[in-house]
Amino acid sequence: PCPWDNRPAWLVAQYGMVWWQLTDHIRWLQQIKWLPGDEARTKRIGFTGFFISAIVSFLYHLKQFLTVEETEKKKKARKLQIVKHFVTVLAAGHISEIAMSHEAICGFGGAIAASIDIYEMFPRKEKEK
Repeated sequence: PCPWDNRPAWLVAQYGMVWWQLTDHIRWLQQIKWLPGDEARTKRIGFTGFFISAIVSFLYHLKQFLTVEETEKKKKARKLQIVKHFVTVLAAGHISEIAMSHEAICGFGGAIAASIDIYEMFPRKEKEK
C-alpha cells in the first residue's frame, strides 16, 4: 500500500532507495574483489539514486506541509521529514558529485538525518493531562 497520496512520486522515491541499496552492494563486491569495476564510479551512481529519492521526498513533504491541513502533531512530524530530506539532499548531492558542497556540510547533514531517524524510531510517552 502507498502511504502517499501521490503514488508516482512515492514509487520514484522508493526505486531511488532500491537503486542506492543495489549499487552499494555491488560496490561492496567490488571492494572485496568479487566484481571488477571502479568503486568510486559505482558510489557516485548509487548515491545519484539516493539523491533523486531525497529530492522527491523533500518536495512531497514540503507540498503536503504547505497545502494540507493537519493536526499540530502531524505538522511537527512533517517538519522533521522536510528537514531530514533537505539535509539528505545536501549530503547525497555531495557524495554523488551532482551538487558538490563541502565535506563538513555533507557530514553534518548525514548526522542530522540519522538523528531524526533515531528520534522517530522510539515511541513517545503520552503526556498526562
